[in-house]
Amino acid sequence: MKVFLVIASLGLLSACSSQEPSEQSIDMVSTLPSSTATYSQVNKEVGCESAYIDEKKADIFNERYKNHWMTWTGKVIHADAESVSLDMNGKGIQELQAVFADPKAGYDLF
Repeated sequence: MKVFLVIASLGLLSACSSQEPSEQSIDMVSTLPSSTATYSQVNKEVGCESAYIDEKKADIFNERYKNHWMTWTGKVIHADAESVSLDMNGKGIQELQAVFADPKAGYDLF
């Protein structure tokens, strides 16, 4: 299963489920700049693996990653109607949680 994520702000993720995307979400995604940064790269710069202080991590995130289209692949380890949790590095634990903008968007996830 693929889950497409749009990073909206530090710590707030929204996603499109397997349902048809709305016209508004397609317009929003088509206007976003894209980034080729991998999850590992972003995590090393602004995530748990970063050596920077929180303020610098927030500045880097806002400058380089906020509101950018990124495509990452992970294994779904938990899903419910409101959110999905992903194992991004194959270690069997949650590294990323996406909370859906529509709290019922994950209803049909399997």
